[in-house]
Amino acid sequence: MAVLSQHHGRGVPLLTPVNVSAVLLAGTLIALGGALIFQYAGYPPCALCIYQRIPYVATLAFSLVALSVALHRPTAQGVGKWGFVTLVGLCAIAFAIGAGLAGFHIGVEQGWWKGTEACVGTASQATTLDEMRDAIMNAPIVRCDEAPWHIFGISIAGLNLIASLALFTIAVTAVVSWLKKTAHHHD
Repeated sequence: MAVLSQHHGRGVPLLTPVNVSAVLLAGTLIALGGALIFQYAGYPPCALCIYQRIPYVATLAFSLVALSVALHRPTAQGVGKWGFVTLVGLCAIAFAIGAGLAGFHIGVEQGWWKGTEACVGTASQATTLDEMRDAIMNAPIVRCDEAPWHIFGISIAGLNLIASLALFTIAVTAVVSWLKKTAHHHD
């Protein structure tokens, strides 16, 4: 995979397939793990928080496969390289979607626009007054426009926006670099 690696200054490979896929996988695991820690520490997720996890689930799969491909050292020619570039490109797309969802959520938190129908609670399937009362009393209504936690004035959605953009940037930088290297090897 020499074609896919990039050397900076002292000849230390930075954007190697293993490094990039490992960083994308680690970032994904940290984001999903953090979300679950907050959830089980008493901060139940709102509907938009749940939606923001979906791109991370996709990147978990893509980055795991990319790391597997990178570790098996496919040749610089053929399916190995293009499969890897495609997987990292799919990660970039998923991170961009995640950033968009996080940005939308920040807008809801700031009151710039309204959230989705799911942001104000869920409809009950109760058929009797007692079932309705129980459903209302026991249902945790987590509003999307109320950020339950901040650090340095940044909500969890804001942290997700930062993480998604950082991981998107890494993935895009790697893909562009590899495509440029590949183009130079064909000249």
